[in-house]
Amino acid sequence: MTENLPEVRHIDTPAVPDMRDRRTDSWTDVLMPTVNLAGNIAATEFVPTGLRGSTEKVTAAILYSRELGLPPMTGLGSVHVINGKAGISAETMRALVQQAGHQIRTTEMTESRCVMKGRRRDEEEWVTASYTMNEADRAGDSKKNQNYRTRPAEMLFARCTTRLCRMAFADVIHGMASTEELDDLAAEDGEAPAIEPTDPSQTTVKRAPKKRATRKKAEPEPQGPAPERQHAPLPAPRGGGHGYQDGPEQQPMVGEPSQEERPANVDSDGVVDAGIVVDDTPKPAARHDVQQIQMHLKRLEVTDRAERLWWAGELSGRGEIASTTDLTAQEADRVIKELARVRDNASLVARGKELGLDV
Repeated sequence: MTENLPEVRHIDTPAVPDMRDRRTDSWTDVLMPTVNLAGNIAATEFVPTGLRGSTEKVTAAILYSRELGLPPMTGLGSVHVINGKAGISAETMRALVQQAGHQIRTTEMTESRCVMKGRRRDEEEWVTASYTMNEADRAGDSKKNQNYRTRPAEMLFARCTTRLCRMAFADVIHGMASTEELDDLAAEDGEAPAIEPTDPSQTTVKRAPKKRATRKKAEPEPQGPAPERQHAPLPAPRGGGHGYQDGPEQQPMVGEPSQEERPANVDSDGVVDAGIVVDDTPKPAARHDVQQIQMHLKRLEVTDRAERLWWAGELSGRGEIASTTDLTAQEADRVIKELARVRDNASLVARGKELGLDV
C-alpha cells in the first residue's frame, strides 16, 4: 500500500533574516542575563541607595553603562541621574578616553583658569580646551553652585574636561554630560539653590558676633600731671575684655542697654566693676546653605528623610537634629564642605567611616 502513496515534497522555509544592527541592538543578547544579575544584586550594599531594591533601575543602569564600555559594577557607581538626565563624572570621562588609547594633558590648573590638551591616538595634532572662572561667573554657575566657592580649581577642571572630551573624543563619551555640568544646569532650572547676593560683610560663613552699643573711648590724655578727675576710673572688665579708658563721664549713646542687664558692682573704694554685654548667640544657617545641603544629599542618593537628618547631624558635630534648619551657620558650612568632597554614596559611606561614624 505504501507504494501507491504520493510523494511528499519538502518545502524549505526561508530563514528570517536578522534585522538587528549589531552596533546598536547587541543589548538584546544580554538583556535577560542582565535582568538576572540585577535581581541578584539589587538589594546589596554594592548598589547605590537610589537604585537599591529596584531590579528595573539596576538593569537600566547596567545597560546604560554597557554602552559606554563600563563593566556592570563599575557602571553602577559611575552613572548618575540628575533631574532625569544621566551623566558620568569628569573623572570617568578621562578614564574612558585614556582606556581608548587617547591622551589628555593638563597644562594649567588654578582657581581662576584651567587649560587642557587632548590628542587622539591616530592623530598628531593636539586639541586645546580651557574653562575660566569668568565664564562660570557670566553663566551664573559660580553664584548658584556652592562648589565654585569651596572647590574652584576642581570645578574648573571638571568643566574643562567635559569641554575637551566633547571637542576631541565625542565618540568615546557618546554625548554624555558630566555630573558637574548637570549640577550647574540643575541650578539654572531652579532645582539647585541659588546663592543669594550678600553684602561684603556677609560673604563669609563665620560672622563676628554683634556687640551692643558702648560708650565711645576718650582720646588719650596728654603727658604730664593728670588733671583732677571728678569720677572714679573704670578698670578693664573681668574676663580679659576691653574696658573703657579713663576720662570724663559721657552720656549714654542712643540704644545703649540699661544697667539692669548687668548690674555694676561698686567696691569700698568706689571703683565700678563693669563689662561689655556681647550677643554671642550662634547665627542660624542661611536658607541657601540649607538648600545646598539638601542638594548634595540628593546628588549622593540619600533620599530617606531620617537618613538625611542623620548625616547632617553627624557631619555637623551636633548629633541628632529634628531639621536641617536647626543647624548654625558654622555647622552648615562644615556639612557642606564634607559633602562636597565626596563623589557618590559609596564615597560618603567611606568618609563616614574615616570620621568614626557608625555607618
